[in-house]
Amino acid sequence: MLTGAGAQVVTLMDFEEVKARLLHQSFDAVIIDGKMPNGCNAPDVYRWIAENCSGLEKHLMFTFSGVVETETRAFLNNHNVPYLVNPSRWAT
Repeated sequence: MLTGAGAQVVTLMDFEEVKARLLHQSFDAVIIDGKMPNGCNAPDVYRWIAENCSGLEKHLMFTFSGVVETETRAFLNNHNVPYLVNPSRWAT
């Protein structure tokens, strides 16, 4: 959908790749899975981006393919970080 709207999209599969790209390339926004492999979670990702890519945390959105834990939801709400939950993955 983003590519179709004319955006240049980079797809990466783990947060180590994400960190390497963010440190060496400029991005207008980041849309990222809130539950990355290797135990990386949304608050950890947010903190890393805020510390290493100042300002980009304001252009960050998380996606979740299931229920968002209460602590994670509270963190995102407290920091005004938008997120999307795909209910089709957990709805019965």
